[in-house]
Amino acid sequence: MVFLDPAMVGGVPTPIAEPVSMLVSQADLLERALARWLEGQGASRNRGPNDERLATILRWLEPALDTSVRVEDAAQAVGLSASRFMHWFAEVSGLPFRAYVRWLRLQRAVRTLADGSTLTEAAHWAGFSDSAHLTRTFVATFGVRPASLRGVRVVSADDAEPPPALFDRLWTV
Repeated sequence: MVFLDPAMVGGVPTPIAEPVSMLVSQADLLERALARWLEGQGASRNRGPNDERLATILRWLEPALDTSVRVEDAAQAVGLSASRFMHWFAEVSGLPFRAYVRWLRLQRAVRTLADGSTLTEAAHWAGFSDSAHLTRTFVATFGVRPASLRGVRVVSADDAEPPPALFDRLWTV
């Protein structure tokens, strides 16, 4: 998921009176650049002996998103205590577990909205209690309302992770 903040130009906050729009050709260029970046990230990842546990927890998470995801259950899935799991997951993924789950839920909501679902349907499908909860979380993370994403084009990689620039923002949401 790519979020272009209209108030950021070249990484420096800049007041902009009008939203930034992209031509289809610009979006395609950005898409290709991101694909190259993701390929490079995949090749350079070195998670050492935790690879199998991380793969296990990522496989466990997908169906778990349909319910309330508990740290204790995730920890049990990889044979760790809850507190050790929280430290381990943040170390190997670069993101705290709860923030990562929130990221996955937001991705699911965006995909559902892109397919034309209502905000309420997207909220429930993604595991939020209601559309207001989804909207609050979405605005706090991305600075825009999720309803504006209905019908957008969504392109994703199977192993896409939240970009490092979002880590701090996701931590506090």
